Amino acid sequence: MRWELLMPFAMVPVFWAGVCLIVAKVSGWVRLAELYRAESEPVGGTRFGWQFLRIGWCDYNGCMTMRVSAEGLYLAVWPVFVGHAALLIPWSQLRLVKESRTR
Repeated sequence: MRWELLMPFAMVPVFWAGVCLIVAKVSGWVRLAELYRAESEPVGGTRFGWQFLRIGWCDYNGCMTMRVSAEGLYLAVWPVFVGHAALLIPWSQLRLVKESRTR
């Protein structure tokens, strides 16, 4: 089989990684990771899987894991999202800016 025929299949992961890196940068996730990168997931607290979250203009629909612990709010997306390091945001850094309801 000629390698030229396999090239489009090899480019799919490269394209996906590029899109994920752009989304991480534009949404602000990279900036948050510079400040609040988590080395590991906290042990205690309550874990919520398959959550929805919006950061900037980017919606993370159903791919978010959140853990509420004494240390802070832990946020992580599925490993296929290249460039999205897990976050642990201390409670002292969180505040309510504006409450809104969609319905």
